[in-house]
Amino acid sequence: MSSFLSGPIPAISAMTFHFESGSMATAEEMVTFSYPASSRRNFLVTPITSVIDILIWDRRHRQHDVRSFKLSYAGQEDVNLLAEHRKKMWLDIHPEYEKDVRATEKRTKRWIGRQLSKGSLIGLVVSTADGEAVGSGCIWLREEQPRPTSMRLVVPYLMSMYTEKRFRRQGVATLIVKGALDWCREKNYDRVILHASKEGRTVYEGLGFELSNEMKFMLKK
Repeated sequence: MSSFLSGPIPAISAMTFHFESGSMATAEEMVTFSYPASSRRNFLVTPITSVIDILIWDRRHRQHDVRSFKLSYAGQEDVNLLAEHRKKMWLDIHPEYEKDVRATEKRTKRWIGRQLSKGSLIGLVVSTADGEAVGSGCIWLREEQPRPTSMRLVVPYLMSMYTEKRFRRQGVATLIVKGALDWCREKNYDRVILHASKEGRTVYEGLGFELSNEMKFMLKK
């Protein structure tokens, strides 16, 4: 476990990915992630509309298999899919909130549609070669307050990460995150933030995200 935490690990952890080295390291920013220019290609994926072969271990048959996944941008036609995946994500993390999650389905769907139309939400969908959607995630371009460690007021927030259960541990989430980082890098953003579930932390830490020190206080319990 990371030395940034003590005691029980919360269900959700705040994490940050930095693109540039040499920025001011403050308690708020926690750690700057950097890598040599010569290795930057290791963090890039092929163009987002291409098919990427991922080697999968088939535990049932104890043999290797290769399945092709395609990563693409979401459009208005994908609103229902993104909303459904977000609902499933919440139910996986907090099954005790099922009533509340289902009560906000319509509002969530409307919000996703509006944000996609405005360009403030970038959806990424992973599909099989035959067109079955198996996972998705979103980049929400959130406006933040000015800070001395960054000149950008808009910060990409990676959210709604979900993979269908029978396709988990096959690289789907990694493909989405790499695609999101590639998109943000091309747009010259200096960092990406997210809140990670305990199950998702391994993926994010493996790609260079660091724990930050965000805290919360619940006014209503």
